[in-house]
Amino acid sequence: MNHILTVCGLTEYVKGEIWRPDPTIDSNGANNWAFNDNYAKNLIKNNIGPSQMVHIGQCTTAHEVWRDLVAVHDPKDYHTMISYFRCLFHTTANDGDDILEHLTKLKLYWDRINLGDFGIKISEAHFRVIIAKSLPPSWDDFIDPYVQSFVHDDPKKVVRSQELIGILRAEYVRREDRKRQMSLKAKSMVRTPKAFSCKSVHASKCTP
Repeated sequence: MNHILTVCGLTEYVKGEIWRPDPTIDSNGANNWAFNDNYAKNLIKNNIGPSQMVHIGQCTTAHEVWRDLVAVHDPKDYHTMISYFRCLFHTTANDGDDILEHLTKLKLYWDRINLGDFGIKISEAHFRVIIAKSLPPSWDDFIDPYVQSFVHDDPKKVVRSQELIGILRAEYVRREDRKRQMSLKAKSMVRTPKAFSCKSVHASKCTP
């Protein structure tokens, strides 16, 4: 696989050494990067088996695909374990971020840790707390009732992590829809000023 990537000149893409240019500054460069990165990603996918595809389902770039495959084939690597723990505990969202993508990343890191042969697991309860604290402060009022349910005496009333993720996804979609509706409403209320025309006023008022 390394030989194929080297021959195709894609090694730097899978290693994450070439960053995507800012499309607002260099649109052609960004398009070229996207083409080469997709080519590298598809090249890797076409050379692995179905059993390996399950490990890269959430990957969006060639570097992410390569990184996760390396982690799977070397699950006891100390640096890999530290990397996953660091990502899980330090991944936070800010206002304006894509919460759907944020939640997907957290779930991916949690799965990598618990499915790996590291000898350490992150519990369901701990993961729920990680999800809650990773959200921006503007979500505090919404998430607070669910955080309180984490310590409920009745296990049947405790919101599980997968259920919590589903609830947060639905709320994010609702908020984004509301933003779009408010934006459209604001635009519809803005009227373009009409230009003054002498045709609509008596001729005697338009002449000095």
